[in-house]
Amino acid sequence: EPASDKKTNKYIYTVYLFSTRSEEVANDVNHSFQGAGHNSEIIVTGEDDSARYRVAVSGFKSRQSALEFSDSVSGKLGIRVTWLGRNRQAN
Repeated sequence: EPASDKKTNKYIYTVYLFSTRSEEVANDVNHSFQGAGHNSEIIVTGEDDSARYRVAVSGFKSRQSALEFSDSVSGKLGIRVTWLGRNRQAN
């Protein structure tokens, strides 16, 4: 996707769809999204009692494409709020 800002191309964006402390709940939500045709995954942050299981879709090449996906899933499959993350692309 074309990006108007060259800095944008240095990042890969992730849309976070859901977060929970329950691995079982995260698996159920992830399966729902995968069943709807989304390439979602579970990203685990923290350890032991502080672990969070986040259902996310990664790999967006621009912030705009991540926002468009976020808008398209809001209000579907129980998703009310999403948030974006970004990681530097490997060269």
